[in-house]
Amino acid sequence: MKKLISLTLILLLSCIIRQTDNNAKTEEVKEQQKSETQNVTKNNKQFCWKGKLNTKTNILLHYQIQDDLIFGEISYLDTKEKKPIRIIGTIEEDSSIRLLEFNNKGNITGIITGFSKDEELTGNWFSPKTKEESSLNLNRIDTILENENIKTNLENVIGDYHYQYSEAGYQGDLTIRKVNADEISFSILSVTGEPGRNMAIIETDTIEASTDFIYKLPNTENCEFKIRIFKDFAFIKYTEGFCEGIFGHNATIEGIFYKQK
Repeated sequence: MKKLISLTLILLLSCIIRQTDNNAKTEEVKEQQKSETQNVTKNNKQFCWKGKLNTKTNILLHYQIQDDLIFGEISYLDTKEKKPIRIIGTIEEDSSIRLLEFNNKGNITGIITGFSKDEELTGNWFSPKTKEESSLNLNRIDTILENENIKTNLENVIGDYHYQYSEAGYQGDLTIRKVNADEISFSILSVTGEPGRNMAIIETDTIEASTDFIYKLPNTENCEFKIRIFKDFAFIKYTEGFCEGIFGHNATIEGIFYKQK
């Protein structure tokens, strides 16, 4: 009888332990799913700001963040049309933001740099053309905006991509062409600003068709970069240093290239 009671207690304790373990695992999975959901929500969240340049010009800025990229629009509310202007930018190593205003030709009409903290975004707006700088002070506002999908497909990868910091500033071109159903060709030409135009050139090469690829420059040890192509722009970033000694002084292939309309 004692043996039967002991066996019953052992089985009961075993069931309780298994149930506790299962509950713990269930809670762990729930927490993991919650964390993943929060991360997705955070990455897709729209940030909306309203405020002034130099305490005078009213602006509205909204964007979302995907990995290290920022994309959205800025509107100058004191203008007659209040037409939204495309912004694309990056999160820098010091957690600041750097946003570029692009027109349809790939000309950069303004550069926004600054930090966001709690309900405020402060920094500066700079004109590559006039070299004028304005202080930027924005406050966070509540809004409901539809998230933008910037993904593209292989058919839309083909095209000409360009950026230009005014006529006298840095300029760059990325050209992508279709070779066949499985391959594309690409080339890059970038130059520094005036008065001396130094160049960074990647000669035309054929690669496997993709919207995201890493390319290592032939006959070099560490000149490697990654090209990510989206709906209306391409982002090029070095993966191993800065290809030191490969291009002209201060010339670079790194940057955001806007797709020509």
